[in-house]
Amino acid sequence: MNDLNNKVTVWWIDDDHADESGTRESERNAMGNALVSQAGKDLDLIPIHPVDFEDYALNLPDKRPDLLLIDFRLGYKEKGDRKTPYFARDGVRLRGTTLGDNILKDVPAYLVSGVIQESQNGTSDDQFDWVLSYQQLTDELGGKFLLDDARDYRRLQDIHDKTPKNIDTKEIQKHLVEGILDLLQVPPDSIESVENIVRHTVANLLQSESKHDSNELQLSPSRPRAIARWIRAAMLNFRGPLIDERSAANMLGANLIYFNKIKEFDIESARYRGIFNRTASMTLWKQTFLKILLSKDESIIFPSLKILAKSASDHFSIPENELAVCRVCGEFWPEAIAFDEDDPAVDAAVHWRCSKEVTNVDSLFGFEILRSFRK
Repeated sequence: MNDLNNKVTVWWIDDDHADESGTRESERNAMGNALVSQAGKDLDLIPIHPVDFEDYALNLPDKRPDLLLIDFRLGYKEKGDRKTPYFARDGVRLRGTTLGDNILKDVPAYLVSGVIQESQNGTSDDQFDWVLSYQQLTDELGGKFLLDDARDYRRLQDIHDKTPKNIDTKEIQKHLVEGILDLLQVPPDSIESVENIVRHTVANLLQSESKHDSNELQLSPSRPRAIARWIRAAMLNFRGPLIDERSAANMLGANLIYFNKIKEFDIESARYRGIFNRTASMTLWKQTFLKILLSKDESIIFPSLKILAKSASDHFSIPENELAVCRVCGEFWPEAIAFDEDDPAVDAAVHWRCSKEVTNVDSLFGFEILRSFRK
């Protein structure tokens, strides 16, 4: 068996790797050197010009890459006497080419662009597994981010590869669920609820197929990329078994700024440390967090979120001007987190009575219902 922590291989497809002026090439070389330096010797980053990609795809090295980085805008320039093939004029079309290759179709691919905004970072569609900006790659931990993500995909692939093929669907499902729970590093306090969610999801994935933009091309969702997309798009993005610090602050009855100043309340044991944790929106295990909170004092009780917030804020002596207040009515003890209907990028603490359930949104098994407000 291969060591899951062995060096990972990332193909970086960008037409600037061979800019004749040398300016952009120098920028890309510097960025590549920085990424490798951050990740140490464990990252093998291979720059590939689009006109060379077909040769790489048809004549793979010793093993397939762990991850593809594909630039969003690929130029029309020629490289030497070779013309840029039609599919290399944009990253989306080139990704379609990799999905048509039997060896590369299950390799995760990240769409990279210099015009991606912070709000656009995240999962894209069945073609791309993540969208990120070059600014993220130039971050001091950009190389470590690539290394960790590539290894997480490798671990999911390992679960898939080790699943016995000549067993019934229930046994396959059981094997996948156990493997995914292990990679999520679910604490004992949350295992029951999370196991139900994962089992439900895996069952659905095994019963359907994820279609790409070509009607002739289908990818079995039991494969690692589909499981990874669900983990990142649902498990780590929606409040449910996992919550963010804004929700945690609300349970204490504090605003977010004050919550982060409370030194005596150590929440590190509730921190999410499973796969893809670097880009998780939800970062705390809810049940573990509640257990820590309720263990502080018997005066902290949980018959309702409002009473929990009241009793917790009393215990921690939170000043009145630091208490959580409803964005809509301005009163204390809001029970929910909702997004602003006028600006969906903004979310805030609100009362149930001051918000409403979002309609026309597919329900997610095991996750909190989305709520919205208008001030």
